[in-house]
Amino acid sequence: MEKEGWDFDAKSYTLLIKRCSTFGEFGEMKRLFMEIEEKGVKPDVHLYTSMISGYCKLGNVRKAYQVFDEMTERGLVPDGHTYGALINGLCKGGLMQEAEVLVNEMQSRGIWINRAIFNTMMDGYCKQGNVDEALRLQRIMEDEGHEPDANAYNIIATGLRKLDLHDEAKRLLLSMVDRGVAPNVLAYTSLIDIYCKQGDFFEAKRILSEMETKGIKPSTGTYNALIDGYFKHGNFIEAKRAFIEMETKGVKPNTTTYTALIDGYCKQGDFVKAKRTLIEMESTGVKPNTNTYTALIDGYCQKGMMNEAYKLRIVMESKDLIPNVYTYTSLVPRGMQIRKC
Repeated sequence: MEKEGWDFDAKSYTLLIKRCSTFGEFGEMKRLFMEIEEKGVKPDVHLYTSMISGYCKLGNVRKAYQVFDEMTERGLVPDGHTYGALINGLCKGGLMQEAEVLVNEMQSRGIWINRAIFNTMMDGYCKQGNVDEALRLQRIMEDEGHEPDANAYNIIATGLRKLDLHDEAKRLLLSMVDRGVAPNVLAYTSLIDIYCKQGDFFEAKRILSEMETKGIKPSTGTYNALIDGYFKHGNFIEAKRAFIEMETKGVKPNTTTYTALIDGYCKQGDFVKAKRTLIEMESTGVKPNTNTYTALIDGYCQKGMMNEAYKLRIVMESKDLIPNVYTYTSLVPRGMQIRKC
């Protein structure tokens, strides 16, 4: 920059950091941070906020906090955006107590806590399995005059599902409409997934039809829920039909989609289609992951096809994919039995 004769001020750096953050140019963002320190640029509230947000996206919450402290020591007053950026980073790092301190600080300073901050906090607690705290925040949110949106409902429903409270999650999502909140694609997908896991495909298809009628396009995750559900309940024809429908409607399959197909074909004992699906996904630019190969390896092992399983493990490791505990669980006991023979 200096070679080009440019003299950047706080506003210029703010815009550059925001651009780097938007496009994921984290290497350039780091360089800008160093340049700001080297040049002795004095940030304003907006630049400090961008730096805090940037450090949080880089996973360096400690540095973000240092920048926040530096800002307050210089007599600059953080606004809602500054607090929101740091709270978001703390929640993503699982530092909920620290995030609570900042929320309380906002309240004591009379800074408005928006819906996004409440949702971020609820999401942080739910990821730790603490749905009670998320529900407490939802009540506070309502007392503050914020009606929970579809994202808030989906965050808590996801938390309930992680605790295997699927019926409670379903009731919560269904209550959205009664309260005048329009479900979004994530909420509809969660409902479809719950119904599929419970084997209620009539309701799952009804929800799919309802979302399309309301102009909400099903996502890859929506179809993944259907495909996985059909396969898990042994309905291979419907699973394949859902996959064809997905492609017909222009919804692109991802690694999870193909892995579900491969796992389903293996359970059906159709290894020709399973391997063909693996080849197809790679040819379309979708990369298999450890779970993809593990599904096929486990299928081979279940049928006693150990040579094929071991060959596939070699292929898997040649692609820098590390076997997980499920891969070894499939291979090790059967391998030991074969060596004993």
